[in-house]
Amino acid sequence: MDFLRENIKQIYFGYLAAAFGSTRISSVYSIVDMAMMGQYPGPDGTAALTVAALWGKKQEVVGEYGCVKR
Repeated sequence: MDFLRENIKQIYFGYLAAAFGSTRISSVYSIVDMAMMGQYPGPDGTAALTVAALWGKKQEVVGEYGCVKR
């Protein structure tokens, strides 16, 4: 990949399309997962998924030992 000679706009939109595609797939998976958990285990399963999602976001921001990541 030669940034000096190639069309930057084309490279950028290639990466942008890949990012949108992966985000869309992840969102669809999450929606289907919530629907299945709501259908079979019921409200307790849906609540557990919500808590797990929030805990995962906390771990991205705050480190393993409670230290803020930089």
